[in-house]
Amino acid sequence: MEIRAITDAAELDALVATQPLQPFLQAWAWGEFQRALGRTIWRLGAYDGLRLVGAATLIQHDLQLNVRYVYCPRGPITQTPEAMSPLVAAAVPAVTVFPAAIAAAAMSVGHLVGLFSPKKIAASRQYAIASVRRGRASP
Repeated sequence: MEIRAITDAAELDALVATQPLQPFLQAWAWGEFQRALGRTIWRLGAYDGLRLVGAATLIQHDLQLNVRYVYCPRGPITQTPEAMSPLVAAAVPAVTVFPAAIAAAAMSVGHLVGLFSPKKIAASRQYAIASVRRGRASP
């Protein structure tokens, strides 16, 4: 499993179409809408060879006092459970790699929202990965 940027709109939208609820908040057009609002977006893909099997569209929201959070609405989405852990592992560090200093960062995966200091992000990453491996978090 390799995690890399998704650059093909049709490829991402085809993956979204395979999902039971077809979450438009992970679709290419939603990311472009967010970009038009001035937000920074990242599209991470989990690839099994050349095949896209998972995706996470991350949207950065800038607040006052140099506070930012990254949101992954209704995602990540995957075709295989094996793709979830690498996507979560790749998405969480993105929260801490902003060009400017961050007072706090928040990341939401699906319905889980929390406010984290950079120190707590590492602990939450390990918890998220362990939960997926134990089957306690659904893709």
